[in-house]
Amino acid sequence: MWLAGLMATIGICAATTSYLLVRNEASDFLDNQLRQIALYVGDAPPVPSAGRVDGVVAHDPEDDFVIQVWNAVGQPLQQSDPSIAISRQQASGLVDISAADNNWRVYTLVTPNRTVQVSQEMSVRQELAANAALQAALPIAVLIPLSLLTLSWIIDRIMARLNRLAFAITSRDAAADDPVPIDDVPAEVIPFVSSINLLLARLRSLLERQRRFISDAAHELRTPLSALQIQIDNLRHDDRDGRFAQRLSELEAGIRRSTSLVNKLLRLAR
Repeated sequence: MWLAGLMATIGICAATTSYLLVRNEASDFLDNQLRQIALYVGDAPPVPSAGRVDGVVAHDPEDDFVIQVWNAVGQPLQQSDPSIAISRQQASGLVDISAADNNWRVYTLVTPNRTVQVSQEMSVRQELAANAALQAALPIAVLIPLSLLTLSWIIDRIMARLNRLAFAITSRDAAADDPVPIDDVPAEVIPFVSSINLLLARLRSLLERQRRFISDAAHELRTPLSALQIQIDNLRHDDRDGRFAQRLSELEAGIRRSTSLVNKLLRLAR
């Protein structure tokens, strides 16, 4: 979820930056169009903004530029749409004005012989910029869910390998002391599994020392106990009148208990 949030934030920032950059680029491009139209506009009669004229397909009138031409004394010579009255600007340059219930981006070219003024609706410019920005942001919008799906698939594969590792450890016998295999372990988890194997090795060494100590102790005790049992048998044989029979029986019982304990130690060592 943290990665998804991070990717979403990056995507939003990238899309916003792309939108702003493309909008500025589109605005500069459209401003340059206004300049070019003003520079090269001729004295041809205006073309109707709608309908089919000389094979030209009908289009949205809002997409048309409003072109106005005045002579040197300010008399109108040409206007592409007389229904739209945009005031004549006195200086060359770009301005934003409101006219005919719309906002316009206007470029005015003032020369000694005439004044050419080309206007375009701001809504058209914003629509063009928005479409361009959306097209630029579309790959990012598609990339985010694809990245999340890919990330989810990768995590699922990694977790499946970890689950297999967990099952392999859980199913191990309590007496098993061989290392945990790391063949199918994710690379990020190998140090952890290696630490477990090192711990198992130390535990195996400790248990081996314990077994060896118990076995050695049992064997060391078994020999003197056997010798004591032989001595008791000899004493019992020499005690013909039975004066020490009870004490020898008690001593023999103690030796049997000690011998039983030694046998248990040997079984524990095995």
